[in-house]
Amino acid sequence: MNSGPTTLSTLLDNLSRTERLSASGIQAMQSPRLQALLQHHASYTPSFSERLTKVGITELPADPFEALSSLSPLRRADIQCAGPGFRTTLLPRAHQPTGSVKTSGSTGEPVAIERTALNHLFWSAFNIRDHLWNRRPFSARLSA
Repeated sequence: MNSGPTTLSTLLDNLSRTERLSASGIQAMQSPRLQALLQHHASYTPSFSERLTKVGITELPADPFEALSSLSPLRRADIQCAGPGFRTTLLPRAHQPTGSVKTSGSTGEPVAIERTALNHLFWSAFNIRDHLWNRRPFSARLSA
């Protein structure tokens, strides 16, 4: 995947154009993408498929938000117990490569997950957008 400056700039432009849409406008835009994401994970991520089955969803509803609202929030323990079943068995080529990310475990419950190149691109865009929103000078130092 190309995650260079042009791609990041385009993503930031798209976020800027859509961030002030109405809630219904955002939902309408997200719905087909969310439906595709849910379908992918229902088919290729064992723990997600199991979560759907536990709440009685054997076929995804037309409204992806309805499917998500029937699931309880994901807990650290859910991720830890799922082990390799938390990972998709089919990662789209455009999302590769992956890298591992691990929480510090400050609560005594560290979590390790795979992070995709696409995830990193969006994280970068959201981070830059946060700096823009808060008018932080990019030439200054930042401690977090």
